Amino acid sequence: MTREGYEKAVLAFMIIAAIAEIVTIIWALVIPKAAPRHYFLAPILALIAAIALGVAFIVYAAKNGNDVRYLPSATGTLNANHHVGYSFWLAVVAFIFMILATLLGFAATKRHNDELRPATKVFFSKICELSSEMFYDGLLECATEEVANRTIERFDEEMDNNGGKEEILPRDLKNLILSSDISDSVIFIDTLSRSSESDSFAQLMSSTSSKCNKGEVDIISRLCQIYLSAGFSSSSIGAMSTYRNQVDELRKGTLPSSIETNTVDQYQGRDKDIILISLVHTSASDSDYCNESLLSERRVNVALTRAKKKLIIVGCMESLSAFPLMKKMIAKIGNVYKFYA
Repeated sequence: MTREGYEKAVLAFMIIAAIAEIVTIIWALVIPKAAPRHYFLAPILALIAAIALGVAFIVYAAKNGNDVRYLPSATGTLNANHHVGYSFWLAVVAFIFMILATLLGFAATKRHNDELRPATKVFFSKICELSSEMFYDGLLECATEEVANRTIERFDEEMDNNGGKEEILPRDLKNLILSSDISDSVIFIDTLSRSSESDSFAQLMSSTSSKCNKGEVDIISRLCQIYLSAGFSSSSIGAMSTYRNQVDELRKGTLPSSIETNTVDQYQGRDKDIILISLVHTSASDSDYCNESLLSERRVNVALTRAKKKLIIVGCMESLSAFPLMKKMIAKIGNVYKFYA
């Protein structure tokens, strides 16, 4: 290859490197918020581009027998004062630019990891595993073994008896929600509302288009009664829903006012030992309308990570499975209880 050919190749490398670095900066500053896995691509890409550009110039200099400080300009000539041609200065600028972008990429990765680390402190292993696999590509980890193995305390059998009264929930479900086994820390209660002949789980629409589901309100209320009768304090229990109308119905129901009941958005930054979630949505077919923004990744992640020891989600599995995110969540939970009204 002629000297002119080498110089064209070098300039091509520089252009490619510059484009690569623009992409790198975008990844380092924008992408991480949505896809943490891309953090690692930014510094790796920058490093490869930097090495490729450096090798190109070394090969060029060796071919022409020149000191790398005195590479020919694009015209192929050196002036009397041995001024360095513009190709060298462009190379210097590009190389510095790539090094800075590489450092930026690694700094962004560290920042992301630092942001994740405090959040892991409140998660027990099942919640951490669920959130990590769904939203963080498996990067999330529990802070300590103690946090990972945290579960609710074993309940007092005597405090839990009904004095011969009719059980408010099936005994097997009651045992499941009061279980201190780590494998029972996350439970999905399927209301079977689409296949049920009862209309108690039919969703109702308010004047503001916010939905409620009185059947789920009843289940959440019963769950709270079970926990309170078993000796759990009301301050350790929280109830939530994505729908404001459902939150209002829960507050109007039999839930004690001391049990914090809010929307998912209002629960951000807060947590409880036990979290009960009502997903509300029930449909006669997969084409029924549901505001998917209420089931966005951000909201679902917030909802799942409010519980420190026990998470119980109530909803119609068949209806919710029309949404890929919900279907994925239920599949990963695995522990599904069929509630026959």
